[in-house]
Amino acid sequence: MKKEKLKFIIDNINIKGYKNFGFDDINGSCYLINTDNYNKWLQINLEINNLKNYTYLILRFKINFIIVTKILNKALEIEYRPEYPYWWDNADTLTMEQELFLEINAENIRPVLKNTMTSQDVNSFYKQIQFIYDQYLQPFIDKYPDLQTVNNEIIEKKSSDEWCNFIPGETIFKSLIVMKICRNKRYTEFLDEYKSNIVNAMSNGNSRYLTYYNQLLQLATYLESEDCKQFL
Repeated sequence: MKKEKLKFIIDNINIKGYKNFGFDDINGSCYLINTDNYNKWLQINLEINNLKNYTYLILRFKINFIIVTKILNKALEIEYRPEYPYWWDNADTLTMEQELFLEINAENIRPVLKNTMTSQDVNSFYKQIQFIYDQYLQPFIDKYPDLQTVNNEIIEKKSSDEWCNFIPGETIFKSLIVMKICRNKRYTEFLDEYKSNIVNAMSNGNSRYLTYYNQLLQLATYLESEDCKQFL
């Protein structure tokens, strides 16, 4: 499909409450962001696959609990730029588990545009995106309304090896922040055990963990600081 036509269609995707940042030709994607809730921002990422005879989308969905991002950025001295909600380093707190990702991107569900499309086809394309949002993404949003639920349903019920399937990018750092905010009784025990594991790894010659370990100590120190209390 010609890029001009594709751009027009993508730029007009509309989901209530979300701002469409438009077709990104360089990355072949489009972001839709909902910032209505000051405490929790929602992001839909559409990966655009423009093939010879048709175009299809791959959908990803993430939730950014702002307080987690702010604490992580402050602790690790990362620049915080709220004007660019999807450019923050490791901004996303929660993502869809693999099972849900595969379900909404199955060939019989994912939004598709044929190159020989009509206006009716385009409308069906928009309706399919809305259908996926209503039937799959909204229930995911409802399932995790706050950090206490993330703590209860993921950190408490899943093994730490599984957390990365739900909490993307700097998983342990974000999990520690959630545990601290939610006053998880296992916080100190888990932190001490995790630090010990890294120290043991470094003792066995894995010096590549040194920078990460120093960041972990930096985060742990910040979580106990007076400055951090403004977030807790």
